[in-house]
Amino acid sequence: MSRVLGVDRATCQRIVQAAARQEADAHTLVTLPGVMGLRLFLDAMEGRELGALGGERLAGARAAVDRFDGLLDALHVSQRGLRGLLASPVEAGPEDGRARADDPAQRATLYRTAAGIVGRWSAADIHASIIRPSRADSQKTEWARLRALVGHSWREPSMPLEVGGTASLQDKDQTPPFLTLDGRPASGASPGTLVSDFCTAPLPRVVTRVSGSRSVNVIDTEGRDGPADIVTALRSGRADPHPSTLNPPIGEVWSLQNIPAARLVFDVFLHVDLARRCMPSLETHLWMPDVSRHAAARWSTRLPGGPRLTLLGAGLGHIETPGYARYGGLVHEVLDRLGWQASEFVGYRCEVEFPIWRAGYCMLFDFAPPGTGED
Repeated sequence: MSRVLGVDRATCQRIVQAAARQEADAHTLVTLPGVMGLRLFLDAMEGRELGALGGERLAGARAAVDRFDGLLDALHVSQRGLRGLLASPVEAGPEDGRARADDPAQRATLYRTAAGIVGRWSAADIHASIIRPSRADSQKTEWARLRALVGHSWREPSMPLEVGGTASLQDKDQTPPFLTLDGRPASGASPGTLVSDFCTAPLPRVVTRVSGSRSVNVIDTEGRDGPADIVTALRSGRADPHPSTLNPPIGEVWSLQNIPAARLVFDVFLHVDLARRCMPSLETHLWMPDVSRHAAARWSTRLPGGPRLTLLGAGLGHIETPGYARYGGLVHEVLDRLGWQASEFVGYRCEVEFPIWRAGYCMLFDFAPPGTGED
């Protein structure tokens, strides 16, 4: 269904799951995809040969989605919030053994506790990776990553603030693995890692430490008052292997929640040449030392429940988020500085209130050719 309609696999899985229920009731509403996913699915169905009766049913489905959207607005909740309203007292308790990664109340408790322990917290934590095929080698990819700590606050004493990332260093050339957006090596004192127009003044001091495939921006907020917006961005200095050349052919992008945040916005923007060849999915894992190792067996670290993956569509026209009013402008600023065209990318999003501290949210992009794996 996903391949035929051109709709992401997670959306199709949720539709099949809802359709398989013996009876439709209020709980069906939280089994279905969200409003945007339903509309994308109906848009894809509109291009099929449906006949007169099918057309009427499609129009009825669109009207039903509009009414569902109106219900959520009237209740002032998201779809996940509606799930909480529908839960019985037994279902809402932690002692029943159900998956609780979907419980915002428990995640909120963890957020407040972690913020007290760490001494740092953010209103929103924004992770975005932008990936395209290398212009020099079709078997490689290049990327840019941005990280925004929006409304970041701290107290003294607090843990040091570090924002890190990992690059694939399978090539043995001497090119720096990480560059600032203007193409300079990101190492040592590196104010160029800040996207200064989107940071709160005065700007913090940044020192970038590189060790092998790991880069860490140490951000000094001493002598400054919070809350503040701190936005960093890096681009690849050397190309990564194309995911289709890996064994198995799966590309992975991670967002580690090392800083407590009230909201996570985790986006991956794939060039259309990549997006049309892969199937996306999303997993949430308890962060362990080897959890990000490519293609590792992670059944023992995967957390039950969790957010779903949302397709933002092509052209970056639907990337706004209540977590950060300036987000659209930030992504376009990064693309403009890279000289990349926004119309060439397709967006995927994981957005969750009170992301689980010390969890790793992972987007996986399966490049296995059709017919070689599960449909």
